[in-house]
Amino acid sequence: MNRRRATTDRKWASPKRPGRPAPEQVGQSIEKSQSLDSSPYAQSFTVTAVETTTAATARPRRHRGGWSFIYLVLWTAVALAFAGQHYLTSAKIGVPVGWRESVVSALADWYVFAALALGAIELGCRFNLTGAEWRLRLVLHLVASAVFSLLWILIRAVLAELFHLRGSEQPFGEVL
Repeated sequence: MNRRRATTDRKWASPKRPGRPAPEQVGQSIEKSQSLDSSPYAQSFTVTAVETTTAATARPRRHRGGWSFIYLVLWTAVALAFAGQHYLTSAKIGVPVGWRESVVSALADWYVFAALALGAIELGCRFNLTGAEWRLRLVLHLVASAVFSLLWILIRAVLAELFHLRGSEQPFGEVL
């Protein structure tokens, strides 16, 4: 009976993630050796391949479905808390609003914020404020925060027009 046995060099596989390079091996050329022998009488040989790892191959796969659901639930909870606060505050100052109006308005506010926060999180991870170029990155964060605010205002105004979300019809000074 012919049995083949393959052995690989142990420095190739990460102890945490088999088949993926360890984070400290990113950017290095790693030799991968494999020895095959089919029978005691067969000649043995070694196959060597050189591969260069990149950050893309070292990054673990993420299951985004579960995290997306949790992210949505957390932002929904924040929106419902603000809807309750809006509903109770409006009733207390004598300008009652309907519960539906409070919930829809709060969900519109916080879902827009949640969508924009994904970009802010990615920006913060990619251009963190550490290292030699932190001043340049700080300027980038300040510009991005202004863009974030303008986008939030624009998207929220469009949603208000589409869904006929109106604030109080009283002037701001009279409400206070």
